[in-house]
Order: sequence, then C-alpha cells, then structure tokens
Amino acid sequence: MKNLHSKMIMKNAVLHYGQKEIPLLSGEFHYWRVSHENWEAIADKILELGLNMVATYVPWNYHELKEGVYDFTGKTSPQRNLDGFLSLMERKGLYVMIRPGPYIYAEWPFGGVPERASKYARLDPEFLRMSRHYIDAVSRIIVPHQITRGGTVIVCQADNETYPELERCGTECGAFAEDGDFKDYLRKRYHQDISALNRAWKTDYADFTEPCLFFHETIVNTELPMAERLMPESPYRVRYYDSLIFIGDYAARLVGNVALWLRENGIDVPLAANGWSPLYQNFKLMTDVVDLCGSDIYPYLYLEEERSNSVKDNWFYNVDIIKQQEADSSNGNTWSAEFESGTVMPEPQHHRFITLFAAVNGLKGLNYYMLVNRDNWCRGPINEWGREAANYGATKSAVSLLKKYEPWNCTIRNDFAVFTGKAHRVIDPGNFLTVGRGLKESCYTYCYFNPESAEAPKEKCLLYAGGDWVFQSTADKLKRFVENGGTLIAFNRFPHFDEFGNRLDIGFIEPDGVRPVCLPAVVTSGKKQLKLTRRGHLGVKVNLFYYRKLEGVEPVNLTLSRESGEILIQIQNRNTETFSFGYIRKIGKGRIIHLGCGADMEILSLVLSGLGVSPVVEHHTDGVDIALHEHRDGRKFVSVLNRSAAPARPKFKISGAEAGKLVHLEGKGTVRFGKEEFTLDIPGHEVEFWELMEK
Repeated sequence: MKNLHSKMIMKNAVLHYGQKEIPLLSGEFHYWRVSHENWEAIADKILELGLNMVATYVPWNYHELKEGVYDFTGKTSPQRNLDGFLSLMERKGLYVMIRPGPYIYAEWPFGGVPERASKYARLDPEFLRMSRHYIDAVSRIIVPHQITRGGTVIVCQADNETYPELERCGTECGAFAEDGDFKDYLRKRYHQDISALNRAWKTDYADFTEPCLFFHETIVNTELPMAERLMPESPYRVRYYDSLIFIGDYAARLVGNVALWLRENGIDVPLAANGWSPLYQNFKLMTDVVDLCGSDIYPYLYLEEERSNSVKDNWFYNVDIIKQQEADSSNGNTWSAEFESGTVMPEPQHHRFITLFAAVNGLKGLNYYMLVNRDNWCRGPINEWGREAANYGATKSAVSLLKKYEPWNCTIRNDFAVFTGKAHRVIDPGNFLTVGRGLKESCYTYCYFNPESAEAPKEKCLLYAGGDWVFQSTADKLKRFVENGGTLIAFNRFPHFDEFGNRLDIGFIEPDGVRPVCLPAVVTSGKKQLKLTRRGHLGVKVNLFYYRKLEGVEPVNLTLSRESGEILIQIQNRNTETFSFGYIRKIGKGRIIHLGCGADMEILSLVLSGLGVSPVVEHHTDGVDIALHEHRDGRKFVSVLNRSAAPARPKFKISGAEAGKLVHLEGKGTVRFGKEEFTLDIPGHEVEFWELMEK
C-alpha cells in the first residue's frame, strides 16, 4: 500500500520525484466552503504568501446527492466542482494534498460521512461497504489529477484522525462485555494462549472473551492526579499498555483499509495518515501501510502564559508531540498534517512564533489549518474573498524564513536522546515530566528515543526518563547500547525490573538507602565541584541515594556543610561527612552515569564537564532556547527562541566554534565572535535564525 513508484520518495517531509523536490509546506483551503467565484483570487493570494501547495478535505456527505449518486463536477452547485478545483490548482501551479476521508471531521456535520453511515462503527461491514463505494467514486476524479499523470495532486490522505470510538462504539468493538476487535487483538498478541495473557495481566481469565479494555488519558496534564489513571499501577501496568497498543493498532487498520482501496483505484502518489498524538495513534504502525504520518498540532497562545489553557505544561505538551513523532516517523518525515492557524488570535505575531517554535524543535514540514477562512473558522491569514487578513503578514514572514532556513534539509545537533516509551507514559511516567522540565530550563537540546520504534538512539548519550521497570526486550537494547560505546544516564528513577518483576542486569547499582540532606552541600565528580543551594523541600532539603561503599566505579559524592541544618529548629549539621550518591561505571565500550537525585541538570552538567563533554550551545538565560542546525549543503544556522514576552540578551558559546560571524537570515545585522561567550538581542515571543560562518 506504500508508494508504487520507485522514483517517488518521501524523505524529511519532501517529495522527491524526478528532478522535483517539493517540501510539504502547505495550507488548508476548503473549496466547497467558499464561493466558487473566489477560488482564483484565493489561489493567487496563496502564491503571493509564498506557498506553492494547498490541502483540502473532500466531504462525502456534501458530494453525495443520494445514496450512491455523487456530484464532483458542479452540476448541482459550483462549490461541488472538485474536478474544476483541481484543474484550477494545476493552472495556478499549486500542488495539492487531497484528503478524501471517508471521515474528515473538519467541523462538518457527521464528520463528513452521510448520517446513515455515521450510525456504524468504522470496521462494521456495512460502514465498510458504503465507504468503499464512495472512495471508488472520488478516486475516479482524483486519479487523472495526480502528478504521475501530469496533474497537481502529490499526496493523498487515507481517512482522518482514526481511532476506535470507545465512547460511542466501545461495546461493538469488543472493548467491554461483547467479543470483538479488542478480544481478537489480544488473541493475536498472546498467540491464542490465555495463560500468557494471565501472566502479563496478573489475572486468571478462563478465555479471551473475558478481558476488558483499560483506558488511560495520555495527554500531559499535571493538574490531573495520575493523569486520570483510575487504578493502582503495579498489577494493571500491562493491561493499560495493551489497551493503548490496541487503540494504535485499530487506528492503523482503519488507515490500512482506506489505503488499500485508494491503491486499488489507481492512486499512486504517496499516501498519508494523521493523528492528534503519536501516543494514541501508533505512527510506527501507520507508516507500515502509508508513506508518512503527520501530527495535528494546535499550540495555544504563547504556550506558557497562565491563561493559555488548562494544560499546565502546555509548552512541553506541544514539544512532546513533535519529538515523539520524530522518534516514530519513517524516513525523517516529521510533519504536521494540521498546524494551528486561525483558531485563536492574541496578535498576529503568534502565528509567526508558533511556526518557528515548531521548526526549531524538529518539525520539518507543516500544513496550516486553516490558511483560508470559512464557516466557523475566521482568523486565518486569507479570508474567503481572497484578501489579506490580520495574520497574513506574520504568516508570510514565517514562510519566508522557513524557505531560507529549510528545516527539511537541516539536522539539529542534539546533546542527548531522551528515553521515552509508551509503556511508561501510560503506566508510570517515572521522571518523564521532571526530566522534560529540567531540559526546558537548561541549555541542552535533545530528541526522543522510543525503544519500540528503533534499535538504538542515534545520539551517543541517552538520558533515561522512564519508570522503575522496562520490558526485557528494552533492557537488552539499553545494555547493547552501553556495551557498544553509548553513555546511559539516569537519575533516581532507573530500570530495576522487567514487566514480570524480575530484576534486570543492565549495569545499575542498587542504592543502600535514601538519605535526606539539608543544604547547602557540595557535589564532587572527579576534579569538578558544585555547591548545591535552593533545591527540594522549602529550597533547603533534598533526598539522595546513599551508597555505603562503591567499588570499580568513579563515585559522585556529596559533602555536608556546617552551614546547613534544620532552619525551623535552627540546628546545624555537626560535621562535614562525605558520602556517594551516584557513580560513573564503565561497561564494555560505554558507560553508565547514575545520579541518585531528582532530574537535576546542573549536577548532570558538572559530571559531564568532568568527562570532557560540553553542551553543543552553552548558555544560561532563562526562557531562551538556542540550537545549532546543520544544513545538508554544509551551512550551519543558530536559532534563538525567546519564550518570554520580555526582550532577552542571551550570552552563549558554541562548542567547537573558535571565531567567525553570525549573519541574520532576515537582514538585521551581523555579529562577530571569538573564543569567548558573546551576546545577541532578541525581542519577546520571537524566534530568529542566524547563519554561522566560521573563519
């Protein structure tokens, strides 16, 4: 079901076809929701903005006049002339990503399907029969307009945001009382062996008709206790995991069905899928049946403001979607099928800011949703008459900068890969949030490593951000990574056990105790020292691992201070005792760095500096992110992102850059630098790119 043309490759969100290289940088334009007479003016304004690609849904229930009878040529209404719309895009030189459904959602009645079809679950034979008839019909319009036939359609999306509708059809899909898809999935997963399921689930079911689904919200929201997990963790861990994997498996099956129909009807351009979260929709499974899978990203306001929304970690939540997709994507296709444009509008600058925010965090392509206004969506850059709206200029400037920087041709130099597995996100996040928050406030850049999607991380350092257990297969990957020369870093949460509670042999040393410590105190790693202040409870007390004696490793020690003590009762420490709370252990060609504290990036930085490991870009300005990007043609760029509303003047140093100059990509000047730290000025809520030119 993947691409049928060996000369058509989708890589890094770019379509390579013959001599053409077409980045997936587009905007949503719903032809049927604006007057036919304005189509051409809108197309001209899209080209003027700097884009050469549009995307559109095709609403089944609007084009169907009665069951099995369709109008795609405008016989009954000019807005139904899909064939004419595609011809106009060809004449204007605009490529098209077409999204025929069968479901489109799109804030449209019944999600785009006829009311009679909406009554059925998506794998119900009756729904499959009706939707197959529609896909056959719409494909006859799409096929002649493909780029492979001299047309303009370069991507076709199979279905939309697929998932099992548990709230509405949970019983029908076998998730609860009835037999069905969920039970069939478990039969396949456990090879028809109910005893294997009972061992994993810690149950005593007689057969596969008994298990029910355990649902769990995966959205990062620290305001919800245990992120809405309603049951205790330990005995239910694999039930939650299997339930989530079923959701992803079901979604991929839906996409696979439509992808097969499209291929059988002659659609031979790359096929796409989409989802709102790589945790719900399994992007790895989806890219087994389509060529690329995109996330639907809707950053709200400035992501960190108190009024932004109910998600406390809104910034981290949106970064997380991009990095999770990057870890799961095939061929580097980190792409947003729907990128927020026009839902809210604090000010036009927001549109520029969130576009560039996504790019500096690893997004290589995007589709603005919506680019063109229509019913119930009125704050996009272009209105329904083809005129500039308030956000036009800001969006145009963002597109212009993306085309200069070319994220699809750039690689971000990361300091770490961060271990994140779906099992932990669903069952026990471990240090995931604290590591994420720590990295956000540090100078480190990072990507994710998902052990279910790859054998090993590409980066040399892997920062563990999971819970106290991992699957045995994952533990084997971690051990091989270290033995082959990698550095595995963990804080107080580290993998002790496998999924059945058996102790793991990765190379971590269990602590002898956990010791409370009053601050200040001094950390020593090799010849490096750091005075700890303002941490933990009331800013004066932390809990650390305690090791009586460590042998064959390099210890990381803490020395108590007579300055410290219990401030409430004003009793100071009696001595300056030193003990070990972490260590560096060589294993094979690599090493484990284990720090028995919370996710403290300052302590980690101390340890790494003692080993001669420096950040790619070193800086210490709160609310500012700086990254180094390497273009495939050899150029280098520095991105500077200011999360704050206030202007900033970060001082930083680029590892390995001895001397040279930074040239602003939008013509705002040149800054020369030497071996020492240097500064740049950046306005509030802004992202700027500089080309790095070394002597």
